[in-house]
Amino acid sequence: MCARLDHQFGLLMDALQTRDLYDDTAVFLFSDHGDFTGDYGLVEKTQNTFEDCLSRVPLVVKPPTGAALQPGVQDALVALVDFPAAIYELTGVDPGYDHVVPSLPPLIAGETDRR
Repeated sequence: MCARLDHQFGLLMDALQTRDLYDDTAVFLFSDHGDFTGDYGLVEKTQNTFEDCLSRVPLVVKPPTGAALQPGVQDALVALVDFPAAIYELTGVDPGYDHVVPSLPPLIAGETDRR
């Protein structure tokens, strides 16, 4: 499944480049942490479980050209709740309400090492 996902993601990136949309496009690739069933002798996920397989789930971000960017790997903890706020900030869209989560673009830009 990993090889298939990698292939399909490559097709998407190729299509964006072929259509001259790549530079203007923000791409977010994120994963799920899986079902965790049976890992560490536990039957299910719990609120206070911070094992690596639950807390170190990949998030890959390719901002559009012109957005501040410091390429590399960050160890900052982020959550899916950060995703809409990042989209609004990168696109300049005003959602009409305030977000209470820190923004991802400063992390992507290398301005901070935590969100």
